[in-house]
Parts: sequence; C-alpha cells; structure tokens
Amino acid sequence: MRARKSEISRGFALLILGFMAVLAGISSAGTASAQGEWRVYRNPAHGLRILYPPRFTAKPLDLRPAEGTVTVQEWTRESGPDTVRLTVIDKPAGLSLREWITRERPGRAAPIRIAGRPAFVVEAVFEGQLTTDVYVASPKSGAVINFTHTVRGITDWAGQPIIRVKNRYRNELRDFWNMVESTKFLTPEDE
Repeated sequence: MRARKSEISRGFALLILGFMAVLAGISSAGTASAQGEWRVYRNPAHGLRILYPPRFTAKPLDLRPAEGTVTVQEWTRESGPDTVRLTVIDKPAGLSLREWITRERPGRAAPIRIAGRPAFVVEAVFEGQLTTDVYVASPKSGAVINFTHTVRGITDWAGQPIIRVKNRYRNELRDFWNMVESTKFLTPEDE
C-alpha cells in the first residue's frame, strides 16, 4: 500500500512538473515573439516603449473622454474581437497611484508589477464585453498610463465566473499581457 501511495505521489509530482514546463514554454514563446517580429510603439512624451503583435493594426488617436485624459493609441486585431487602447491620465494631484486607484476603482483593483513598477489590474465582464484595465504611473511625467483590453461579442456570459470567460479568450489575453509586460519606461539615453 505504501509503495502504491509513493507511486501515485511521484506520478502527481511529474504531472505538476510537466504542466509547469508547458506553462514556461508558453510564457517564453510569447516573450520570444514579442522580442522578435513584434512592432515597436514609442511615446516620448511619457517616456515609454511598447511592443505589439504584427497581427494588430495600430492607429494613433487623440480622444479626450474627460478633462485631463487622452486616449493616444489603439491597436485592433485584424481578424478578432479585441482592441487595446492606451490612455494617459494626468498626474493625480497629491495622490500616489494606490490612493488614486482606490478612489477611482474602489475595491476592484488587484496589485501587480509592470516594468518593475507598482501597477493595478481591474477585470470585468459586462454587457457582452470582457474588459481588462491595467494602470501604472509613468516615472517621467507621473501620469497614469492605462492599458484597456476589450473583447467584444461575448455570449452566454451571464452568471459565468470571470475565469471561465477568460479561459475562452486566452489567446487574445496572452497577446494583451505580452504587450503590457513588454512596456519599458525609457531613460533619456533610450529616447
């Protein structure tokens, strides 16, 4: 009985290690493609560089949805349901990014790190859209850099856990997260 238990434990450990290797392969494949064929977007005003996949069409914007907010860039997947927008929000007067996010998105933001800096992510499924917002402060300007990823046309989402919806759109989310993780805040020498 003890030998059988040990075999099962060993088999389970190998299964877990194999799963971790597959995940590492997916992550490194995304990173490798981001460093190879991906295109470069630069925003000198906020000292940032982002890589984006060639299957996205890039479009500069100058949308001002609110005072102190400007959407500067949009990427749309050529044959897909998703869009990524880059919005710059004026530096919150006297507030840290954490204080600002708590005020603007109370109870909904999870802390993460982007480009070695504190950041926050907010996810939601609402009216047939999966939306992921990532917020990070620019070290150059202090402005809040907001990446918004929207997947439209989600059906049968009502009552579904968000993880189930995210699993259905994992390829779109992988491209988005590779873009976000490719963010580099430039030093004066880089610009």
